[in-house]
Amino acid sequence: MKYHTIGSKLVLAFASCSLLITVISVVALTTWNNLDTHVNTILNSSVPTLNTSYQLENHSAHLQSFVTQIQASDSKAEHNSLKLSLNTEISTIKEVMTTLENNNDTSELRFGYVQLSLDIDILSTQLLKRIDNSRLINTTVEKLHWIHQDIIDELQPLRQELQWQLTRINGDGALQSNLNSISDEFSITQNIMDKETALYNQIEELLTTTHQTQINNTFQVIKYKLDEIESLSKKLYYHSSTIAYRQLLKDLSTIIRLGGDFQQTLNENVQLQNEIDATNSSIISQLALQHQQIKRMVGDADSTLKQVKRSTKETIAYSNRLLILCFSISICISFFLTIYFVKIRIVKRLNQLSDSLDSINKGEIDSKITVSGNDEIGQVGERLREFRAKMREMERTNALNLINNTLASIITCNLSGMIESVNPSAKKLFDNKCSPESNMVWDCFVSQNQEKLKAQFINGSDLHRTGSSTVTLFIQAKSKPEDIIYLRLSLNLFEQGHSQKVIITISDITEHIETKRILEMHVNEKTNSLTIANQELKGEINEHRRTEQNLRDTQTELIQAAKMAVVGQAMTSMAHELNQPLSAILTYLFSAKMAVDTQQYHALPSSLTKIEELGVRMAKIINNLRHFAKKHPADSPLVSVDLFDVTIQASAIVDNKAKQQHTVINNQLPKGLLALADGIQLEQIIINLLVNACDAVASEEEKVIDVLHFDFPNANHIIAIKDSGHGFKAEIIESLFTPFTTTKEVGLGLGLSISRSIIERFNGSILLASSLTGGAMIILELPKYDNK
Repeated sequence: MKYHTIGSKLVLAFASCSLLITVISVVALTTWNNLDTHVNTILNSSVPTLNTSYQLENHSAHLQSFVTQIQASDSKAEHNSLKLSLNTEISTIKEVMTTLENNNDTSELRFGYVQLSLDIDILSTQLLKRIDNSRLINTTVEKLHWIHQDIIDELQPLRQELQWQLTRINGDGALQSNLNSISDEFSITQNIMDKETALYNQIEELLTTTHQTQINNTFQVIKYKLDEIESLSKKLYYHSSTIAYRQLLKDLSTIIRLGGDFQQTLNENVQLQNEIDATNSSIISQLALQHQQIKRMVGDADSTLKQVKRSTKETIAYSNRLLILCFSISICISFFLTIYFVKIRIVKRLNQLSDSLDSINKGEIDSKITVSGNDEIGQVGERLREFRAKMREMERTNALNLINNTLASIITCNLSGMIESVNPSAKKLFDNKCSPESNMVWDCFVSQNQEKLKAQFINGSDLHRTGSSTVTLFIQAKSKPEDIIYLRLSLNLFEQGHSQKVIITISDITEHIETKRILEMHVNEKTNSLTIANQELKGEINEHRRTEQNLRDTQTELIQAAKMAVVGQAMTSMAHELNQPLSAILTYLFSAKMAVDTQQYHALPSSLTKIEELGVRMAKIINNLRHFAKKHPADSPLVSVDLFDVTIQASAIVDNKAKQQHTVINNQLPKGLLALADGIQLEQIIINLLVNACDAVASEEEKVIDVLHFDFPNANHIIAIKDSGHGFKAEIIESLFTPFTTTKEVGLGLGLSISRSIIERFNGSILLASSLTGGAMIILELPKYDNK
């Protein structure tokens, strides 16, 4: 007990001050050693790694630049110079790699550069082969060019001679019998020149081919064309002037023969280019991988620096905190010696002991006795607490009598669950099976509930943490063992003597549980019903969406079918429309040839201008038809379209049919009428209506179709298509918009039905009417887009 006296604690406090000084010295020494280790880590590991990474990244960039340059080189001298530069860069990289430490990352990096060196050597060899191959191809192409020029030069005089003979025969009636023979030879000569020129052009196109299959297929075509030229040339071999031509044709056949050296060289060149591309791809991938590895190595070095920085900062911070703590403790010990022992541990505790005695004398036995310790004053306080405990035991006996006399079911036990008391109401509830002789409180219940009640007494449960808990259990009814009685146990801690006890209040909640169960059953039934209904609704929605999409696809196909029907009707008149300019072009070409033959060059510009105009006219006709026939989705977005331009496009397609039957189409729409629609689909509507109008006036003497615009101050444009026919018949007018209803001998009956579905998609409408002269009138209403 001598060590728990106040004097011994003063000696201990002074000894603690000496110990704190020793701790401060050790902390300072440890801190300096850690800082020295961190500096060595930075200088010996992280900084060299960062320098080496920068050099590797720089040389890798140079390496990639030289690889790009060497692929673009076309001379061996430049190639060898760049190869030397590449070898120098690789050697430099290998020297730089020797400065790195040996680990998994650096080993992988070294292996990558070795693989990169091998790929560069392979690429260099492939590029040298490509240079030799390209030179051989260029030499052959140059030879083919000269053979082509020589063939033209050899055939040109023969063609001029035959042309002179034709001119001479036209002027001399005595030589008319030779006209057919000379004309055939002239045509053969011209045909040979054209085919040989086409053959040479195909050979030039062959040089740009990048697939061996295309090269082999092209040589098959070349062989076929060459056989045609040789077959035609045999008809001219009797001319003495074709001796040199025959030799040139033989040379050409030798060079471009099927399976010859030229074909093999081209195939080798394509294969070599594919190998070069594969090697280049490997080099680029390897460089990218090396870049990632260098980046990872830099990241590791940077992480090491950050870790060293963080460790240094933590070491200094920890040392500072420890030093501050030691200084604080020293100051606290000083205050402890001067204030704590004198004022608090002695004077204040004596005052507390005096106050506790006064409270007990007044009968306040629940008041807390704060005096504690193993010293002299603490021993007096302990004696005072023993006296207070004896007084509480007397009161506990009185409380037990009160519990036994209450009507509620109450059980008391200790924190381990051992029963200490059971009041008569609880004994009656458990049929005297629950008593202090049962030892544990959960033995009063069936085995299914025992673990649940035991869990309330485990350390860390709500009862230990908050001082109270609730649990619901069940027992069998005494009158009907098949019935269940549900009990709610409220557990609460209370002080009794020097320890804590548990008081358990038991309530019967059987009726409440049954009501809750019935309610949950009804809720589950309603929930299942709603879930089934929701699933059925989702199925109907998905089926509706699929049906809607099928209808949209069907509409698109019907629209395209209607387009193709119009295109089919226009093809006959289109052929006639194109035949006229073609005949005129041939006439102008013959006039141009005659002008050249007679050296009347002043007449050439006029003929060429006419040919150009006719070509533009034919291209416009074909483009309009191709644009209209292109398949267009039915649900494309609506945009602003000019009704005048759409009508012009539609008229251009129907114009051929109208010209054949001498029908006049008057487009009286002003320019600038903007509507919200789809231009292609709106064009189809107008074409359908114009074709119907042409069919309606085909048998009339006056064949006129007018496209009119009615300017009314409303939100829609009103367009009318009027014809000079007999109008609609009364018996069919009600069913004209019904699919497959038609008055034509040939037709699907879908035009007006499709037109109405399209224009309704534009938020517009289509109406039937009659003109003042009795002809049919179709009215279209389209939303305006003028001021949007």
